[in-house]
Amino acid sequence: MRPQIADSENALLKKRLRQSDRFAWTLDSQGRTIIYDFTTPERHIRVSETIRILISCFSGNRTAPVSAVVNTFVRRCGTSLGKQQLATILSAIQKLANLGVLTPQHKSRGVYTQGMASYYAQSRQIPKAVGATIVRAGKIHHKTRVLDIGTGTGSLAMHLAEASANVIGIDVSRPFLTVARNTAKSRGLKAKFIVEDANKLIFQDAEYDIVVVSQAFHWLDPSWAARGINHNLRPNGELFVLESKPVLAARHPFRTLLGYGRESHLSVLKECGRHTKQYVGLFSQLQSQQFHLVLTQNWIFRQKRRFDMNFAHAYFLPDQLRTAMANERSPQTALKELLAKESPETLSGHMYWLLLCFEKKARSMEKQPKRIPITLDIIDIPDDDSST
Repeated sequence: MRPQIADSENALLKKRLRQSDRFAWTLDSQGRTIIYDFTTPERHIRVSETIRILISCFSGNRTAPVSAVVNTFVRRCGTSLGKQQLATILSAIQKLANLGVLTPQHKSRGVYTQGMASYYAQSRQIPKAVGATIVRAGKIHHKTRVLDIGTGTGSLAMHLAEASANVIGIDVSRPFLTVARNTAKSRGLKAKFIVEDANKLIFQDAEYDIVVVSQAFHWLDPSWAARGINHNLRPNGELFVLESKPVLAARHPFRTLLGYGRESHLSVLKECGRHTKQYVGLFSQLQSQQFHLVLTQNWIFRQKRRFDMNFAHAYFLPDQLRTAMANERSPQTALKELLAKESPETLSGHMYWLLLCFEKKARSMEKQPKRIPITLDIIDIPDDDSST
């Protein structure tokens, strides 16, 4: 029986909310969870494990009644629901709604529009060398079952689908998936693309030989997604995690106006090491299985490329441009004019790609060493080493 509650709490229970598209996830240097506004990364909130679980209960494409979410949250936490407990939960939900982390917007629109999706497919492709490395290291063949989490426009999935006829890409962005399906069809590939929230993999009953997550973990609840991956990856299967980081020329407008690519080459390499430790820590929290970093199968690719207006269309959200160029009536036009004035060398830069390989082993296996060595040898790849 639900405890007696105030009218304001009863009104909140009847509301429908979901996690806002604008908010993404990350981990700090101590492995603690942070949720941040993707359009304004400086606006971030460090959340407790309890609040993390509460927010994850609101994930999905559509809103859910607060009353139903409260029941889900209580079941997940295994706690009773007394008057005080209910008041505490509802207070936390109201605070998250006030912060914009939870929104009444009925349907997920994603942060990327249909227009951005086509530019994304052209300008944010994953290099062939990365896809080929995963195929080779994962021993992917025609019957290998592959799950590509956060597939986007399917750039990596296409590489893998050239080796396997059993590639499934999932994403919450319908515009991205439309591009992915059209591309696969035009190239005669059998990859399938499905609208699915990776935070809900824990509730699915599937088994894959290979799971890949490319530049998508920040959109996922880290702990919840890790559990879902563990649930869907077969024993002795392999997980490949891909992250990217840019380094731009000092005068590049993306760097001076938007702070994009402002890190040095050395700091990016240090960041790669930090990412590695974060993922090792994340997967070491799993109870029934352990993911072991395959120490001989980690790579850092460095790609020299051009960061031009097509890349801006694919990457920067309208709100980001408006904030960075508040005095401009048309930020996109002003940015285009700035880029046109710069030399090709100023507009060039490097994209670093960190590729990590984890193998799912039983808990009885030897523990992962506390100090994780990572090979910092850089593999240089050309600008045109991308999918078409």
